[in-house]
Amino acid sequence: MNTAMVLFLVPVAALPLMAASPMLATTPVGLARNGVRTTVPVLPLRPLSMAMVMKAGAAGTGCSWSLAKDRRMRFATADDRAVIRLPSGIVRLRPAIGAGDLFPFTHDRWFGDGVTVTVTPIGPSSWKGTEVNEGEADIEVRAGGHRWAARGRLGCGS
Repeated sequence: MNTAMVLFLVPVAALPLMAASPMLATTPVGLARNGVRTTVPVLPLRPLSMAMVMKAGAAGTGCSWSLAKDRRMRFATADDRAVIRLPSGIVRLRPAIGAGDLFPFTHDRWFGDGVTVTVTPIGPSSWKGTEVNEGEADIEVRAGGHRWAARGRLGCGS
């Protein structure tokens, strides 16, 4: 194998590892991106239980986002309600002004209690049966001048 092939293969092979790691997916500490200075490189989203999602009214036909490595729900949405769990507690979200469709009856951008969450599907998704669609998606959380983003799995259905 010549050097040119090795140099080409190494970056390509490293891409899935970088996309799957929440630490590598965050903007490095101290770098400004889109006018927001990132100072917290750790995952702010905590896993949600189904009881938490139901209590927030975000259960039903909609979507949930999880890290690919553990598949634990960290964002849930149904209709015009969404919920996340931060270290400070449960945050109920409403569609942000001008939010687009994420899945029928849900939205791609959410706001509540000074927190903005944006979910962006990446690439193709696939149907699991007749009612569930799943694929990769990025999530971005902005709160108090901090930004965190990661790639995970988005599951939508009824």
